[in-house]
Amino acid sequence: MFCSKCGNILEDNAKFCDKCGTATMANNNSTIKIADDEVQLSVKPKYKSIYFMWGIYVLILLLMILAIFFSIVFESWSGFVIGLVVCGVILGISAISLIFKKKQLQYMKYDFYKTKVEYSDSFLNKAEKEVKYKHIRECVLSRTISDRIFGFGRIVLFTNAETGFGNGILIPFVENSETIYKQIKKLIDD
Repeated sequence: MFCSKCGNILEDNAKFCDKCGTATMANNNSTIKIADDEVQLSVKPKYKSIYFMWGIYVLILLLMILAIFFSIVFESWSGFVIGLVVCGVILGISAISLIFKKKQLQYMKYDFYKTKVEYSDSFLNKAEKEVKYKHIRECVLSRTISDRIFGFGRIVLFTNAETGFGNGILIPFVENSETIYKQIKKLIDD
């Protein structure tokens, strides 16, 4: 056998050329490195305030109905005023929560390469995660009723990690989730 780089004569079971160090065909441990610096697909969660607020609207409506009921039963406006104050507090807390949710989603990013997916989030807490496709055990698309109404879906990439903590990547609030899911499946399966 001869070295493919320098032409040196080698033993038939040589894994490396003893002259130039090039891996030989007999080297079972050598792998071909794939250039993996080009993003094939980038996914960013979307923010729709109506999606996050609809439950709060329903709660406020129920509180207002309850406040009107108490003001009629007790023949006093104090129940109605208390209901308005509670609704105002809920709206204030919800507004602050929505501002933080919007900022967090703006900084989330999921980049899919040829052999791996990288997740990063850098709003309040900084988080980065890289998962090689060969470690992904399952890819799942999940859409609740409210997700379908507002055009969202969640994609979960499960890995072979034995613990429940950190054993995958969750991609929340994905628009066109069925199309994105198919694209991700194709990247992982290829």
